[in-house]
Amino acid sequence: MPRIDVDAHVDESEATWEYLDDSERRFKPLTLDPGGATAPGDARPHRLWVIDGNIRLRRWRDDKRTGTVKATRELLDVDARVRHMDELRVDVQVLYPTLFLHALTDRPETDVALC
Repeated sequence: MPRIDVDAHVDESEATWEYLDDSERRFKPLTLDPGGATAPGDARPHRLWVIDGNIRLRRWRDDKRTGTVKATRELLDVDARVRHMDELRVDVQVLYPTLFLHALTDRPETDVALC
């Protein structure tokens, strides 16, 4: 029987937005790195996304705690992600975006461009 991970996530990266059409480039999120703690009660150095003038937390991940590395979380190395799935004996992953779990903007044109 196949094993399906129905709650796998992808962390968006700068590379995610390289697929935007030229006409959509103006909606490309920017990364802001304040160089220190940004989340209340969390001393880890989170980066931020700036999307349509809104600031969104870019999650900090611990490789040891998650059992993953940046290249697999951000789909920068798909082969490594598939190897990790094989190690976990997972046949299929249903991938959910991390950034899009919450509303990013009130402007439909921004949402359409980024989705």
